[in-house]
Amino acid sequence: MKKEKIVLFDAVEKCLTNADQIFEEAQILKKYSKIYRAYTLFQFCIEEIGKVGLIYKYLFHHDVTDKSVMEKFHKEFRDHKKKISASIFFDKILDVVIMEEDEDFKQRWIDSYTSHLNNIHVFNDLKNLSLYTSFYNNKYCLPSEFIDEEMLENIEFFAKSRLTMAKNFHTVALTKPDDF
Repeated sequence: MKKEKIVLFDAVEKCLTNADQIFEEAQILKKYSKIYRAYTLFQFCIEEIGKVGLIYKYLFHHDVTDKSVMEKFHKEFRDHKKKISASIFFDKILDVVIMEEDEDFKQRWIDSYTSHLNNIHVFNDLKNLSLYTSFYNNKYCLPSEFIDEEMLENIEFFAKSRLTMAKNFHTVALTKPDDF
């Protein structure tokens, strides 16, 4: 395997380790009812998972030995909206895994990740609103005016499912790394 690919596989390992740690820390905050900051960390976890999706996108579809390709990759690697979008790749994998007998659940799942794809800017904004006093609709607002427990449960669910799928995908990819 080429050196550049080895470096990227190492990056995947580090991203998955960091995403695990962020997820665990978000759960600690949730346990102590710090829902706004827990929300932020679950969103950071999703973005870290998105880095894994970006890495695999480049391994699948690009010549990672090309310097200009890697410059574009590194720009995307730092782009919050690109990372959120790339994390949805793992929802699509789960879509394939969901049993076809439960068409209703499968359709709800597809609708859900499609909604996420169409509202990436909202998730990016909510991350910031969960941290800072914001000026919104001509008034100053606290994170508590934007983030509630249902939103926290929702983002935790997606962080957990995407993290699980990213780990499983990587485990399978490691069985044939030379295919990339």
